Amino acid sequence: MTALGKLREALEYHHKHLSIAQEVDDTAGNAYDRLGNAYKRLGNFEEALSCHNKCISIAKEVGDRALEGRAYCQLGCLYLDNLGKYQEATELHNKHLSISIEIGDRTGQGLAYGNLCFAYVSLGKFQEATDCRNKCLSIAKEVGDRTLEAKAYDLLAHTSTNLGKFQEVVKYHNKTLSIAKELGQRGIEADAYYYLGCTYHRVGKTQEALVLQQKTFKKQRSRL
Repeated sequence: MTALGKLREALEYHHKHLSIAQEVDDTAGNAYDRLGNAYKRLGNFEEALSCHNKCISIAKEVGDRALEGRAYCQLGCLYLDNLGKYQEATELHNKHLSISIEIGDRTGQGLAYGNLCFAYVSLGKFQEATDCRNKCLSIAKEVGDRTLEAKAYDLLAHTSTNLGKFQEVVKYHNKTLSIAKELGQRGIEADAYYYLGCTYHRVGKTQEALVLQQKTFKKQRSRL
């Protein structure tokens, strides 16, 4: 089955989950959360927005602060990654951060700081981005979340790119790559190879860039 076929199959199962949740009078918030993510991966951003907003509404209704925070996070990523609405994304990720602090969710705080870093970079607010990036890495190490730590190194690499510090860019992408291999995270590994290739290309190391791009292609194919 192709990757697109698997996504459509997942979407069907999430709809079934939503139907059952409604039948047994259980919160449908988690189902809308998963549906929103599935629609996003399919490129149906309008449906994804609708699902995440419904998730927020239900989370508020039942008083589930953790779910509400997660929904703000997902909605913020949608605005940031797919719709280019950086100010709205910043506001949503700050809401996620506030809730994570309120409920004592350190991993959630680290994730929020990481997403805020990307949002601030997109807005050209590099000092705020640097502060958030450092907090993300600190929390990741504190809680031992290696996936979050990989995200923090990715943030370090991207902010270093904006500053033209390409030696640091390579160093941080290699740290991300090392953690991705350790965790078996092929998607993160493929992204790290891709960005390393882009960096080598920018500094004129075309042969190294070509080798890394080939590795990116192989990792992406292995995910299908």
